[in-house]
Parts: sequence; structure tokens; C-alpha cells
Amino acid sequence: MKTCSSTEACDPIPVPIRPTTDFLWQRNPFELAGGGSDTIEGPGVDYILPYWMGRYYGVIPAIALQSAAAIEYNLPPNSIVSMYAMKLASTPQAAASEPLPTILGGASIMVTDSAGVQRPAPLIYASPTQINFVIPAGTAAGTATFTVTNGATTQAATANIQAVAPTLFSANGSGLGVVAATAVSVQPGSNAQTPLPVFECGSTGCSSVPIPVSSNGQVYVTLYGTGIRNGQSVSVTINGTNVPVQFVGPAPGFTGLDQLNILLPASLQGSGETDLVLTVDGQTTDPNTNVVTINLQ
Repeated sequence: MKTCSSTEACDPIPVPIRPTTDFLWQRNPFELAGGGSDTIEGPGVDYILPYWMGRYYGVIPAIALQSAAAIEYNLPPNSIVSMYAMKLASTPQAAASEPLPTILGGASIMVTDSAGVQRPAPLIYASPTQINFVIPAGTAAGTATFTVTNGATTQAATANIQAVAPTLFSANGSGLGVVAATAVSVQPGSNAQTPLPVFECGSTGCSSVPIPVSSNGQVYVTLYGTGIRNGQSVSVTINGTNVPVQFVGPAPGFTGLDQLNILLPASLQGSGETDLVLTVDGQTTDPNTNVVTINLQ
């Protein structure tokens, strides 16, 4: 860890290795020494009190709904959504095949759209604290109600439905960091494709793998996201450069997953680890919650 003085680090110290203290939130995150009992890192009230105050005043809902790829609360039809709450399903269970079931782990979700039409949601995964599902096709724009039933227990939440809300999956699943993608190289005069790794993941997380870009061949990258397919105008920029989009549509064999095929221009050679931004019908992937990168050699 780099230090800028005898008492402070140059960068905020990760929470697990900060000096012990009584109230973590009111301490200097750069501080190298100090604190309280060796057995106290940060009391739970630091987090519990603000959470339950937020629940009491309605700032934090009992059920959270967002895109499965990144934090995005507007939900398009045919997009993959994650629901977070307590006591959702009885047991963890994943869908075994397509078409997706409407009951998993004893839980089901009924979506009532702004026109009053009810449709069961196809479920991908269910557990007591999380359900991944797909917004049913045909769900009308506006406020929709999501009713979760698990035996005799019923919970409900609302969310806004709109045509598009683009999000891209990252390799680590957070919506941040190296993009979850595949790539192939095609040599001139040949239809043979050579797979190229885009990322690698291990015990310490996921990192990018440099993709060779040159004028001697063509490199195609396939991006994966959700909330994209209903758009009319789709563009992708890498390092501020617009790149050709070859295909946009549903990914085969996975309900709710969207696929984009792009061609890397030779002008991007040597860009290194750089940003990748998706725009659909004027809506851009969130610059705070969906920042993905790609490494170009």
C-alpha cells in the first residue's frame, strides 16, 4: 500500500484492512492508525440503521428490481431482470431448459402492465433472496406491478416499463470492468475463424486479455446485454471511435439475452484498455453503473 505520509495512505484503504474503530462511516478512509477494540471493525448499526430508516420512509423498497446486467431501473419487454428481496422462493432452483418455466423453487411472478393485462414471467433462477426472470413480451409501457407468490406468501413491487434501456454484461457480473464478450479473427480470403479471448477470470477477479487488431485481418466482437433488441438506432463507440455494428438482436438459445456483433477497425490498434459505450435510440449505457472496457493491442 502506497503511503503519502506517516499517518495517511495515498488512496482510500479497503474496508477489511482499515484500522479498527467504533463508527466506520465517520472515520478518515485514508487513516493508517487509530481506532478502538481489536475485535471491532465497524459495528453493524453503521449499515442497519440507515437501511431501516430508508425502508421506513420508503426510500428503499422492500423489493428491488433492476436489469440483470447492471443497475438500471427502467425495464423493457423481453429483457432479463433481477429481483432482490427476502422470502422470495422456498429453495434455490435454476431453469433446466428452454422454454423457461413460470415456477421455480415454489415461486412465480405475475406481471400486470399499465393496461391491466396480466402475464406470467418466465423464470431463469430463483432463490429465497433473488429471482432472475424475463419481462413478458407485449408488456405495455408505463408502471407495471410485479406480484411474487410463494405458497401462501405474496409480495408486490412496481417498476417502469419502456421500450429500451440498454445494459451490457461485464465479465464479473457487476456491470463494471471488462466486457463479457467473445471475439474471432478472420483472415482475408478465408472464412476460417480463429477464436480470441477477451477476458479471463480467476480467484482474484476478472481481467481483460489484449485483442490483436491489425489491417491484415478482421476482428469481430460479440457483446451481450439486455434491454436492447427493441431499439431502432444502435451505435457503439470504443475509445471515442464509432465502430461498425454488424448485427443486433436476440441471442439464440437464451430468452431475454441480446447480442451485438461489431467489427473492430484497424484504427483502434494499440488503444489498450479502453472504454466501450453502447447507445440505443439516444439512450446510453449508464456512465456510473455500466462502465465496461475492452483491451485492444
